[in-house]
Amino acid sequence: MNDDDWLMRQFKGVSNMIGTILNLKVSQLDLGIVEDEEGNLIKGEIYLENLLKSERFLEVNSFIKSKMKVLNFHEYTILIDYYIGYLSSLDSEILKKNQLDPKKIKEIEASLKQFEW
Repeated sequence: MNDDDWLMRQFKGVSNMIGTILNLKVSQLDLGIVEDEEGNLIKGEIYLENLLKSERFLEVNSFIKSKMKVLNFHEYTILIDYYIGYLSSLDSEILKKNQLDPKKIKEIEASLKQFEW
């Protein structure tokens, strides 16, 4: 076994654990009730999950930004961290299809963290 392989497995394990913790925390956030495209009222967490699965990232950005003044700073930071982690872990084909790269993901993160009145 190569030391590099072992180290990469350790990094992946820690990354998966952090992702699981962030997932749990996001599921505990109150993201309100949202009206979906069909006019159904659904939980914000489910709405967010549906947007992510559909790769509707511009809408995700807007949804998250709309929670800036609803959630406290800590909760809002958890939501951003979850989203940025999600984007960073996407398959390279999905990233390419959506014109995302590490630089663009950092720009999204900075935009979401920028306070707006």
